[in-house]
Amino acid sequence: MWQDIAVLGMMMLCGVVPFGLGCFLVLRGQVGAALTLLALIGAALAIALFASVRPFGVDPLQAIIAGLLFLAPAAAGATAGVILGWLIQRRRDRM
Repeated sequence: MWQDIAVLGMMMLCGVVPFGLGCFLVLRGQVGAALTLLALIGAALAIALFASVRPFGVDPLQAIIAGLLFLAPAAAGATAGVILGWLIQRRRDRM
């Protein structure tokens, strides 16, 4: 039971940190840095998925675990943060 809570907490933390960082960067006008954050997370996810099907020194199970537990929530959180920051910025510009 505690392991389940720890896994969910880690997934939530891996999603909330990029969410806040993406939103913060877009609101400060640093859209390039926010897109770089998205690109880095996406590249790490692509490498983890590639490593799960190719035998080149990385355990496939560990690559899948890293992709699903850490990188997928981070990608979703960063995307949501960037979109929220963009929507808030649009609303501020209209007023």
